[in-house]
Amino acid sequence: DALALSIAGGVVLLQRLPEWFVGLYARFAGQPVAFVFAQAALCGGVLLAPAVLMGMVFPLAVEHARRDGRTDSWTVGRLYAFNTFGAIAGATLAGLLILPGLGIQGSFAAGMWLNLGLAGVVAAGAIGESARWRGALAAMALACGMFLFFRGPSWDRVLMTSGVYFNART
Repeated sequence: DALALSIAGGVVLLQRLPEWFVGLYARFAGQPVAFVFAQAALCGGVLLAPAVLMGMVFPLAVEHARRDGRTDSWTVGRLYAFNTFGAIAGATLAGLLILPGLGIQGSFAAGMWLNLGLAGVVAAGAIGESARWRGALAAMALACGMFLFFRGPSWDRVLMTSGVYFNART
């Protein structure tokens, strides 16, 4: 699942941000506006792949429904309703339960596993696809999950809570 792998890659890149921020601090010394914009561009680059892949889910669901001949307004309306409900529930649960309960690293891991599980469900229910293709998709999701479980990125709390103010030397 590309989304789960992009989230795992994002966790690895997030670990490097403090080091990269120090480099930006040295490069843009005395230019606070440029430093802030460079930080924003760097963070945006780290988040770009997961954001694009998450943004692709709804249009792909609509396309899947269209290919199956379900183009009536009821089907598309249900997809919009599920998408809206999922966005509201996801934001609410993440802010009130998941982040406080699991922390940032645990929330990333939960997101990766949730996306892998959804990939497995989609692969198993791929209508119109051959059994071989469905099996390959499900095996790929399982392989990604096993890789992330055994070799997934770790989280260095000290590094992630230290910032430019701690590491930079003027």
